Amino acid sequence: MESVPQNDFERYGVISLALSHFPNGCCGDTSSLLRRYLQEEEGLLCDCILGEYGGREKEILSHVWVQAGDWIIDITADQFVSRGYDLPAVYIGEKTDWYRSFSACIQNEDPMPSDFCGAYNRVMQELDKA
Repeated sequence: MESVPQNDFERYGVISLALSHFPNGCCGDTSSLLRRYLQEEEGLLCDCILGEYGGREKEILSHVWVQAGDWIIDITADQFVSRGYDLPAVYIGEKTDWYRSFSACIQNEDPMPSDFCGAYNRVMQELDKA
Protein backbone atom coordinates (compact mmCIF):
# COMPACT_ATOMS: atom_id res chain seq x y z
CA MET A 1 0.00 0.00 0.00
CA GLU A 2 2.79 2.40 0.91
CA SER A 3 4.47 2.01 -2.49
CA VAL A 4 1.36 3.02 -4.48
CA PRO A 5 1.22 6.80 -5.03
CA GLN A 6 -1.81 8.22 -3.22
CA ASN A 7 -3.07 10.02 -6.32
CA ASP A 8 -3.39 6.62 -8.02
CA PHE A 9 -6.16 5.77 -5.55
CA GLU A 10 -7.83 9.13 -6.08
CA ARG A 11 -8.04 8.30 -9.78
CA TYR A 12 -10.21 5.28 -8.85
CA GLY A 13 -12.42 7.29 -6.50
CA VAL A 14 -11.14 5.70 -3.31
CA ILE A 15 -10.89 8.97 -1.46
CA SER A 16 -10.05 7.74 2.05
CA LEU A 17 -6.90 6.05 0.72
CA ALA A 18 -6.08 9.00 -1.51
CA LEU A 19 -6.35 11.63 1.19
CA SER A 20 -5.01 9.74 4.17
CA HIS A 21 -1.50 9.17 5.31
CA PHE A 22 -1.32 5.39 5.36
CA PRO A 23 -1.98 3.76 7.74
CA ASN A 24 -3.87 6.59 9.44
CA GLY A 25 -7.57 6.77 8.68
CA CYS A 26 -7.76 4.12 5.99
CA CYS A 27 -8.21 0.88 7.94
CA GLY A 28 -11.61 0.17 6.35
CA ASP A 29 -10.40 0.53 2.77
CA THR A 30 -7.18 -1.38 3.30
CA SER A 31 -8.98 -4.17 5.14
CA SER A 32 -11.45 -4.51 2.26
CA LEU A 33 -8.60 -4.75 -0.24
CA LEU A 34 -6.69 -7.20 1.96
CA ARG A 35 -9.77 -9.36 2.46
CA ARG A 36 -10.30 -9.60 -1.29
CA TYR A 37 -6.63 -10.47 -1.83
CA LEU A 38 -6.66 -13.19 0.82
CA GLN A 39 -9.83 -14.71 -0.58
CA GLU A 40 -8.94 -14.55 -4.28
CA GLU A 41 -5.22 -15.20 -4.19
CA GLU A 42 -4.84 -17.39 -1.10
CA GLY A 43 -8.29 -19.01 -0.83
CA LEU A 44 -8.63 -17.84 2.78
CA LEU A 45 -12.16 -17.24 4.02
CA CYS A 46 -12.12 -14.11 6.13
CA ASP A 47 -14.20 -11.14 7.22
CA CYS A 48 -13.70 -7.44 7.74
CA ILE A 49 -14.45 -6.64 11.35
CA LEU A 50 -15.64 -3.19 12.39
CA GLY A 51 -14.70 -2.43 15.97
CA GLU A 52 -16.26 0.57 17.70
CA TYR A 53 -15.46 2.38 20.94
CA GLY A 54 -12.27 0.56 21.85
CA GLY A 55 -9.07 1.36 23.62
CA ARG A 56 -8.27 1.87 27.30
CA GLU A 57 -11.05 4.42 27.78
CA LYS A 58 -13.19 3.60 24.72
CA GLU A 59 -11.66 6.67 23.05
CA ILE A 60 -10.99 4.96 19.71
CA LEU A 61 -14.25 5.55 17.82
CA SER A 62 -13.66 2.86 15.21
CA HIS A 63 -11.11 0.54 13.68
CA VAL A 64 -11.37 -2.16 11.00
CA TRP A 65 -9.27 -5.31 10.63
CA VAL A 66 -9.47 -8.67 8.86
CA GLN A 67 -10.29 -11.83 10.74
CA ALA A 68 -9.92 -15.43 9.56
CA GLY A 69 -11.31 -17.81 12.15
CA ASP A 70 -9.57 -16.92 15.41
CA TRP A 71 -6.75 -15.07 13.63
CA ILE A 72 -6.58 -11.32 13.21
CA ILE A 73 -4.70 -9.67 10.35
CA ASP A 74 -4.34 -5.94 10.88
CA ILE A 75 -2.12 -3.92 8.54
CA THR A 76 -3.01 -0.52 10.01
CA ALA A 77 -2.70 -1.12 13.77
CA ASP A 78 0.26 1.24 14.05
CA GLN A 79 -1.92 4.26 13.34
CA PHE A 80 -2.63 4.28 17.09
CA VAL A 81 1.00 4.41 18.23
CA SER A 82 0.86 8.20 18.41
CA ARG A 83 -2.04 7.81 20.84
CA GLY A 84 0.05 5.81 23.29
CA TYR A 85 -0.59 2.24 22.10
CA ASP A 86 2.31 -0.16 21.56
CA LEU A 87 1.08 -1.79 18.35
CA PRO A 88 3.11 -3.21 15.45
CA ALA A 89 2.84 -1.98 11.86
CA VAL A 90 1.33 -5.35 10.97
CA TYR A 91 -0.34 -7.64 13.48
CA ILE A 92 -1.12 -11.26 12.70
CA GLY A 93 -2.21 -13.37 15.63
CA GLU A 94 -4.94 -14.23 18.05
CA LYS A 95 -7.30 -11.67 19.53
CA THR A 96 -5.57 -9.55 22.15
CA ASP A 97 -7.00 -7.27 24.83
CA TRP A 98 -6.67 -4.41 22.30
CA TYR A 99 -9.13 -6.07 19.88
CA ARG A 100 -11.36 -7.33 22.70
CA SER A 101 -11.76 -3.72 23.88
CA PHE A 102 -13.91 -2.96 20.82
CA SER A 103 -17.58 -3.70 20.26
CA ALA A 104 -17.14 -5.66 17.03
CA CYS A 105 -19.30 -6.81 14.13
CA ILE A 106 -18.73 -8.22 10.65
CA GLN A 107 -18.63 -5.58 7.94
CA ASN A 108 -18.25 -7.21 4.53
CA GLU A 109 -19.18 -5.63 1.22
CA ASP A 110 -19.88 -8.31 -1.38
CA PRO A 111 -19.29 -7.75 -4.12
CA MET A 112 -16.58 -5.16 -3.64
CA PRO A 113 -17.73 -1.68 -4.76
CA SER A 114 -16.75 -1.00 -8.37
CA ASP A 115 -14.44 1.88 -7.47
CA PHE A 116 -12.41 -0.52 -5.35
CA CYS A 117 -11.85 -2.88 -8.29
CA GLY A 118 -9.51 -0.39 -9.96
CA ALA A 119 -7.71 0.27 -6.68
CA TYR A 120 -7.38 -3.47 -6.08
CA ASN A 121 -5.93 -3.98 -9.56
CA ARG A 122 -3.44 -1.15 -8.95
CA VAL A 123 -2.27 -2.77 -5.69
CA MET A 124 -1.94 -6.12 -7.49
CA GLN A 125 0.28 -4.47 -10.13
CA GLU A 126 2.54 -3.25 -7.36
CA LEU A 127 2.68 -6.71 -5.78
CA ASP A 128 3.59 -8.25 -9.12
CA LYS A 129 6.66 -5.98 -9.23
CA ALA A 130 7.86 -7.24 -5.86
